[in-house]
Amino acid sequence: MAGYNPPLGTKDEKILFIRYSALGGVVRAIPLAAAIKAALPEVSLTWLLVHPYEELIEGQPYVGDLLVWDRKLGFKGFVRLILKIRKANFTHMISMQGTDRSAVIAFFQA
Repeated sequence: MAGYNPPLGTKDEKILFIRYSALGGVVRAIPLAAAIKAALPEVSLTWLLVHPYEELIEGQPYVGDLLVWDRKLGFKGFVRLILKIRKANFTHMISMQGTDRSAVIAFFQA
């Protein structure tokens, strides 16, 4: 198992921020995402969430990109999501979800 390597704040680093469901959970995660970006302004921050919650986060200055998971597609949608995450080559991941699915995402992200 690899050791913990916190982000250094370089332009090369890409953080996947996971809080994809529960409206209240997404809203409560906003200050943390904003604080991460304020502390590490050069780092690219991508937020993973489900439709329609992307409307809450679109255009926010602390989020560089959104990754929207279409859960209506079932397992096929989950596999597509994993493939997109792997292709993006994130260097760090912060999961605020705390579910088995977010653990699977973390496993396949590496």
